[in-house]
Amino acid sequence: MKKFITTLSLMSCLLFITCDEFGILINEQKSNVNVPIQNGTPTTISINDVTINSESSTTATFSVTLSQISEQTITVDYNTADVSATGGSDYTGIGTTTLTFNPGESIKTINVTIIDDAAYESDETFNITLSVPVNATILDGTGIGTIIDNDATATDLAFTNAVTIGQQVTVTAGSTEFNMIYANNSTSITFPVSTSDSITPTLTNKFFMAETETTNALFAEVYQWAKDNDKFSTDVSDHDGLDGTTAKHGTQELIDLDDPDCRITYDGTFSAETGYENHPVTHVTWYGAIMFTNWLTEMRDGNTDNVAYTLIDEVWDSNDTEYNPDKTGYRLPHTYEWEYSARYRGTDTTNTVTGVVTCVLSGETIVTDFDAMTIKWTKGDSASGATLNTDNESENQKFAVYAGLLTPPTDDAEVKSLGINSKNLLGLYDMSGNVGEWLTNTTSNPLTRSGNWDAADPWASHIIKIGTSNSKPADYSSPSLGFRICRTQ
Repeated sequence: MKKFITTLSLMSCLLFITCDEFGILINEQKSNVNVPIQNGTPTTISINDVTINSESSTTATFSVTLSQISEQTITVDYNTADVSATGGSDYTGIGTTTLTFNPGESIKTINVTIIDDAAYESDETFNITLSVPVNATILDGTGIGTIIDNDATATDLAFTNAVTIGQQVTVTAGSTEFNMIYANNSTSITFPVSTSDSITPTLTNKFFMAETETTNALFAEVYQWAKDNDKFSTDVSDHDGLDGTTAKHGTQELIDLDDPDCRITYDGTFSAETGYENHPVTHVTWYGAIMFTNWLTEMRDGNTDNVAYTLIDEVWDSNDTEYNPDKTGYRLPHTYEWEYSARYRGTDTTNTVTGVVTCVLSGETIVTDFDAMTIKWTKGDSASGATLNTDNESENQKFAVYAGLLTPPTDDAEVKSLGINSKNLLGLYDMSGNVGEWLTNTTSNPLTRSGNWDAADPWASHIIKIGTSNSKPADYSSPSLGFRICRTQ
């Protein structure tokens, strides 16, 4: 008796035709694979990788496929194996089990139960390993299961659950910690701005402000993460080029690494100069501060969903940057957020704005009775936290690092260098000087705030006033200008 087998394909149906000398038998069988049998070519087995986008998903389904349909029964063993995920707590492990392909079948699935827990973990993986194939060979014998954690970190919960102004949240970035202070817990609060206290805007967003200016240690940590995650090109002529002299993005310089007073170095690794780890980072442009906040957010989240700044292209202009303060990513403060934070005194009535102030903003007349307000605000002609105005040199020296000090500084100082009594009533340090601070406005000449160590009188006594603002080109950098970060609740 003579036999042969062939395969015809039509609309995903496989027709198995068996012929012998007595006639023809046609057998139709459904299949999602349309691969003809190749005589003499061995059938191979492969398994795919699976990403479980939330550990609240109950099942991870892996597909095991044959390279071609066979008329033989094919079997292969499989089992799970821990990598960083742990069987029994992160997923339900499977011991050695046999998977069977009957003739004409080309795909089988393996289901692994995922276990949800309440603990924050980094994303974790486990493997499914294929072994002992019968009537086939293994082409890809390892399926990687990646479980994306859906539990908030303790830090995330602290941000979300903060209620009381002044609450501190400690954040870890790599090996560096920094503190964020809950600055505003109201969706509508009116306060004074300008040195004359004559303008009264209303803030409508709850936010946190960094306790100190961004340090060299923290900056190096975040930029090293960016380098490790391919945010830079090693060809310095590229729009995102990096070498020992500069770091760029969108053709814009982020930090002037070549300046001898820059305390950040790059020799294949970003690092802070020894002895300057806790000094504020300087020689950073507005562009460099913006990318720091976006990268810190991505470093935290593992994605860019919550970055506050977008429309950053290979040719980047500050005017084109889109800013979304509703995102919970790290960002630079708005000028009103900065002044609110510099002026806040809680219920302390010393050196505060009093009386009724009437102003017109956006065509609307606003009348504010500051005597009736529970929260009090430092006068705009004073340093942040000061109990007297800036005509009083000895009072200024308690709260600001600037060239008006009895021993003028020749460089920026460590953050918090003036001691615990130099913080303002919100718990923030150096709001009137150590270094100037970039703000978030997306213009050719973004605003800056705060006095700085290099400012001498009479300019010093002007810029350390919390009602004063300045502006610089977005690509400007100097040894007396850095930044402080904030984030929306």
